[in-house]
Amino acid sequence: MNLEQKTITSVEVADMVGKEHKELLRDIRRYAKQFAESKIALGDFFEESTYKDNNNQSRPCYLVTKKGCEFIAHKLTGVKGTEFTAKYINRFHELEDAIKKPLTALEQIALLAQGTVELEQKVETVEQKVYSIENDMPLFGAESDELSAHVRRKAVEMLGGKKSEAYRDSKVHKKVFSDIYNQLKREFGIYDDEGKMKSYKALKRKDLADAHEFIDCYTLPAYLAEQINDCNAQIRMEDGADGV
Repeated sequence: MNLEQKTITSVEVADMVGKEHKELLRDIRRYAKQFAESKIALGDFFEESTYKDNNNQSRPCYLVTKKGCEFIAHKLTGVKGTEFTAKYINRFHELEDAIKKPLTALEQIALLAQGTVELEQKVETVEQKVYSIENDMPLFGAESDELSAHVRRKAVEMLGGKKSEAYRDSKVHKKVFSDIYNQLKREFGIYDDEGKMKSYKALKRKDLADAHEFIDCYTLPAYLAEQINDCNAQIRMEDGADGV
């Protein structure tokens, strides 16, 4: 129960309605989409939060307002709806009575401790979201351009420079570029849900430094190295024949 905001957790609501918490979470997330489509303020009914499970692990939940409980009650029928309505009304009356009643010193300490825990949980949630933004999201435009430029430099080096015959041979040229990108995607698991390779731009930002190191250490497969050597040796032989 949240004294300050007058809410109860979805964990407690799930127990009241006789549902698994994960089922109630799924319902509330569906309601949230409906609210967004209808431009209804979600915060008047539900607010995303977290709680600690029996293993002290942070788990997602919602803080449910009285309006939120009323909304859930309207979704229930028969005895279940009646029982839940009675239970949540009693809980919110208890909450209001607790707010009106002066707190003892121990209750004030407990309330402060609860507030500290809730604040730490919210900070942890924010930190997780920031970490996801900074690391788990795909590359920014400038970062993907930087990676592409690195691939180009490496490919030119492997081909023997821009003046080499292998570089001028479009088939060999394309094979080298393709091989570097394909190896990069395999190394960092850049696949879609069907197992098909996605664009290198889908590389996660946290892997960017390792990707640059991978490109630095890239080596040609034997068949490509042989094709490049053959191309470049051919032009050398022709140059030698001209000088005879």
